[in-house]
Parts: sequence; C-alpha cells; structure tokens
Amino acid sequence: MPRRRPAWIPALLLLLGGCSLLGDDPGESAAPPSPVTPAAVTSPDRDRDVVSRRLAALDPCVLAQAGAPEGATTRATSPTVCTLRLPTTHANVRVEIGAGLSQQTRFHRSRQALGGAVAYAESPVLETCGWYLPVDQGRAIHVWTYDDGCAATRRVARGVAELLMATPERALADPSPALVPPCEWLRAGHGEPTGDEVVVDYLFGPSAAPGECSVRRPSGGIPVDTLVLGVALDHGHRQYLVEPGRGARAVAVAGRPAALTTSAGDCDLQVAAAPLTVGPSAHDDVLRLRVVAQTCPEARRAATRMLEAVDAREPAAPDFSDPPLLYPADGPDPAEATSARADSDVAAVGACAHVSDATERECAPATGAEVPEDPADLLLAAQADAEVLCAALLPQVREHFGDDVVAGTGVLSRATAAQQVAGEDAPQEPACYFGEPEHALHLTATASWRSLDESTVGEAEQEVAGHTAVTTSSTDPESPSRSWTVALGDPAEPGVLSLHVQVTQDRSQGLWQGVPVDGSLMEPAEAFVEDAVRDLLDRRPGGQR
Repeated sequence: MPRRRPAWIPALLLLLGGCSLLGDDPGESAAPPSPVTPAAVTSPDRDRDVVSRRLAALDPCVLAQAGAPEGATTRATSPTVCTLRLPTTHANVRVEIGAGLSQQTRFHRSRQALGGAVAYAESPVLETCGWYLPVDQGRAIHVWTYDDGCAATRRVARGVAELLMATPERALADPSPALVPPCEWLRAGHGEPTGDEVVVDYLFGPSAAPGECSVRRPSGGIPVDTLVLGVALDHGHRQYLVEPGRGARAVAVAGRPAALTTSAGDCDLQVAAAPLTVGPSAHDDVLRLRVVAQTCPEARRAATRMLEAVDAREPAAPDFSDPPLLYPADGPDPAEATSARADSDVAAVGACAHVSDATERECAPATGAEVPEDPADLLLAAQADAEVLCAALLPQVREHFGDDVVAGTGVLSRATAAQQVAGEDAPQEPACYFGEPEHALHLTATASWRSLDESTVGEAEQEVAGHTAVTTSSTDPESPSRSWTVALGDPAEPGVLSLHVQVTQDRSQGLWQGVPVDGSLMEPAEAFVEDAVRDLLDRRPGGQR
C-alpha cells in the first residue's frame, strides 16, 4: 500500500533539516498541521439481497438432518428454525438460518474451521453450546442447544457445513412463499424507502432476527426510531387465523382469513402466507405472515399488496455456485491481508482484524511514518496523522506487551473539558490502535495540542515519569482498564499524550464478558506508560533522552 503524503510533510521536511515547527523562540505558539482524514480499509460485504434469497430457499430441517444421529426427529418451528430431537439424550439441537453474528462478536471468538467452512464456537461458559457458520458480515447459520448436547451440536454443525459446501441444492425447501425473503415481502407492501426511512432486518427486537424486516425512521427521542411498517414470517396455528381468540378481530385479506390485534399503539395483522387448504390433508401448522403498521387500515393495505405480489410470483431456486454460501476455511486469513478482499466474512483488514471495533473506528493498517525528534513537533504531527504516533509507540508497545502486537490508525471521539461540561458531542480525532492475535489486549493512543487543563475535568493530578498527568482506572474484573493523560510541560500549556489500556478475555474463551479476566495482562501497563512518556516527551534532537 503506498504511503499517504500528509498535509504536514512540507513542515516535517523543514524539521528534519534542523528547523522546528515551533520556531526559534520556545514561547512562540505553534500552528497545528491540518488533520489527515484516515482512509479506512475494509473488505466489502456480500450482496445482502442475494444472500437473503439463498437463505430463504433453505430448509432448516434438511440442514438439521445432515449431521444428525440415526433416530433423531425434526420439527420446523418457522421457515428459518428447526428443532432436532436426539434419540438417546432427548436433548434439542436447533438450527437457525440467518441468525445475527456481528463483527464484534466474531472479534471475541476464535475463527475456526468446521466441515470445510469458517466457523465460530460459542463459549462453554455460556448457557448455550453452539456454532455459527457465517454467510455474510452480519449473519450466520446458528446450530445450538440449551441442553447437555455439545458433542451432538458440533456433529450437526459439521454436517450442515459439509452439505452446504458440497451440494447446497440438496438443502432446498419445497416451493412456497417462504422462499421470498422478508425484506422482499416488505418492499412489495411499502416500496423502496424514502427520505430518512431505513430498512433493517429486525421487527420485534433491537438486533437482527431471522424472518423479520421493517422500515423505520428516526424519532428524535427515545426510542431512537419509529416503526413505519414491518413483516415477520413464522409458523402459526391455522385455527387462530380462522377463529381469532379474545382481543383479536377476524378479517379477510387477499381472499384468506386473518386476525387483527393492537398493541403499544401498533396494529398487528396475522394471515396465512399461502391460501389455506381444506380437507384431510390440511395442516394445523401453517406459514404465517405478520404485518405490523401504525394503523390497521395501513396494515391491511400493505398485507394485500404483499400477498398479491407473492401469489403472482413463480418460486425459483437461487444460484449457489459463486461464491459458495459459506466461507471456505482454506481462504486467506483476514489478519494477513494487505488490502481489502472481495469475499471475507471479516470486514477489517490486516492489523485491523486484531483491533476491537475496527469498522466503527475506521481502522486502516499502520504503514509507518517518520517520527520527529522534538517532543512538541512529534505531538503536533501525531495530532494531525496517527501514523506518526503508531510509529513512535510501536517499539515500546512490543517491548512491554510482546512482538505480536500490531498497529492500526483510525478515529476516536474525544471531548474537551468544556465540551464534557456542556454535554456537547465529542469531535473525532486521529488515533492509533494496538491489538494482538488473542484479542485480549486493547491499547489506544492519541496526541493533542490542547493543554492538560483543557483535556480533563476535575481529576486529581499526579506525576508520570516527571510529567504532570491525570489517570483514571476501572477495576471491573471482566474488563479492567487504565487511562493516562500526560502533559508535555506545564498543565496550562499545549501538548498532551493520552494512553488507554484495556484487557478482556482472549478470543479462545468465546466471550468478552461474564467471567473475570487474567489480571496479569495489565501488569506491564504502568512500566509501558513510564517508558513511553520518557521516549516521546523527553526526546531531544540527535536521539538523546
């Protein structure tokens, strides 16, 4: 990757020629260089609609049987969920298609191989025992149990992976309206979002849920958004749709019986997704479409448009050939990539794959930079471009925390003391992030040409390596952390170095909260900060300290 040419390079060349950005007069104020906008490096996600159509075409019970022991029985509880009953232990193993699996969850779990596909295992500390097989950067096929069936769960998950990697067409569901993804139902009833509307893959909760989709708009308050229209596909009882219970009203929608209820100001319409059959072959368990809107007339109109559009469609199986539905286990390691990849279940690239919240922090792997010899010039340059701070700190970080620590640049929201008091939003500024392959150590560094007094609010001052500093700490046993804000000189004068160290569970544990962490990981932090302060803030031209 070519090195970026920051806006402060001309000034740096003067510096390296023996001139300081501060001039000859030590009391002369400096003009900070223009900030360099970090260029985030991320691998693009798969086409969401293509993945959704593929997932909707799968039969969860065919997947469950792929690795099931002889004698196991299955029962579908929705188009996306099947429960597998084991014959000996009577434990229930569930296969869920399209479960949410965030980038942060992946960060805190080991990326493994299972059945030829990339997989993430849940922690044995959790109440569940399960495996996630990612299908894009936000969703996965989840195989799990609440019961004592961890060995069986792994066996079923391996069977699912092997089937989908080799012959995914064998897992196709019978033609039905269930083959239409929820967000396509939604578009048929609402059209494309307009203005400030957004489409999200949930309806009844705040995170991704299989079989759900909704259109929302910002509310300007709490909750943060307002439902415009939502849909959910699941299984329901035929009798309830024909003869709704107390509190529900029977209506007809697109020639089939439906039930209307109101709750929390919204109208919930439930209707059979396909025309109901009659006679001995009729099943009590039917595919149900739920449409939620702000008013019942809106729900009925939207449901009618959806059902008429889907009834007119010819079900067609999607193409599973390229790329494969799951991610091959023998693909490149995201942490070893040098640039964005065309098909990766991890959005972060290179060193940023070891940085927590890398996407939100707009992380890009650090590529190196010249480090000014004068402390003030270093802080000025690092405030504008985090590459300078990463290059200056990396040797000390590796000396104290290990040679496998890597660095990435990004942004951090940090408020001044005045902004904190006023409750104003914190502006973003360049930051350097350090991480390592176990994902247990998280170190953040920033430089500022504000004063210590401007940067902190009311905290007691102390001394770090001969410099005035403010320190804070969290003794949370599950995620301890410490922060240092260190002044270059007088606390009222410009120049601050900020360092933050946090420890979490390593990714082999499969979780980042729930049990105490290994506190020894924090032990090198104080010595690291002392050495970093001496190295960066006490340096002199010619490399002397």
